[in-house]
Amino acid sequence: MNLITFNEHFDVVAVREGKTRFEKACVAPLFDYISIKSHMHECVDKLVELGEGRKDKDGDINFDFQLPFPIMRAEFQLKNSVKESLVIRYDLMVFSDVARAYFRIPNIKQVKNNVYCIELIENGGFIIEQWSEKHKEWVSLVRSASIKNMEFDNPGFQLYTQLIGSLVAFAVDAMSSSMHVAAVSPTDGEGRSVEWVKARTHFTFISHGHPANKATVKAGERIATELDKELTRMAHNRRAHYKTLRHERYRFKRGQRIKVRATWVGPKEWKDEGGKQIYRILEPSDWQPGETVR
Repeated sequence: MNLITFNEHFDVVAVREGKTRFEKACVAPLFDYISIKSHMHECVDKLVELGEGRKDKDGDINFDFQLPFPIMRAEFQLKNSVKESLVIRYDLMVFSDVARAYFRIPNIKQVKNNVYCIELIENGGFIIEQWSEKHKEWVSLVRSASIKNMEFDNPGFQLYTQLIGSLVAFAVDAMSSSMHVAAVSPTDGEGRSVEWVKARTHFTFISHGHPANKATVKAGERIATELDKELTRMAHNRRAHYKTLRHERYRFKRGQRIKVRATWVGPKEWKDEGGKQIYRILEPSDWQPGETVR
């Protein structure tokens, strides 16, 4: 993932979102997220199951989930299994406040220069548009499809459905009680400006079972991590856990339902095995999600 050139193909986002929102997206947190297909399918099933329990008075299903930031960027990589190579990659700019994501598919030669927009609509549906450079406008590709009836094995449709599935898996992992968010920065940032370091910092999920999450690990220590084992741990994470504040000491928050996360017991900062990157665990208050995506 090239953090410096990531925004180069997304200038057409400003046509719909406006210059100010586009510029905000260009400096928004950038996530590196890898998932496997079995985890993606499981997360979609979880969301559908949850939606079935939230039908409105007309019997329509209500789907909702939260992302770590209201405006964010991401590189999603989807694999068939932890041992197999990459299936598809998506580069995204996500505006959860309006339930829209703009994306590219840079690892597929035939479409790597195309920019698409996916927008979630009511009852778990979505629409797809593509930017037409010839006509200088967004044109419709998929007018209405449903998250309930996504045919993952349909070759003509899987480019979009796998993106929806990856986005759902990302959201489920973000809400999991056993998942942590870490900022990843280069170690050669000492003496550099804040802007230089920020431009080269991305974010990622760290499982609660990560080797760095041990009381015996020292701050700044180099930690070796095997990607396939970390993906396996992430695929078996727990869903979000909540509790209701009932004690009298919660004077203003009593009765509120809050999310409970597993406590990180290791050092808040460590380095990768090669010593080239610094990982820093974020506190939950550092990345409270924006509005719910519906």
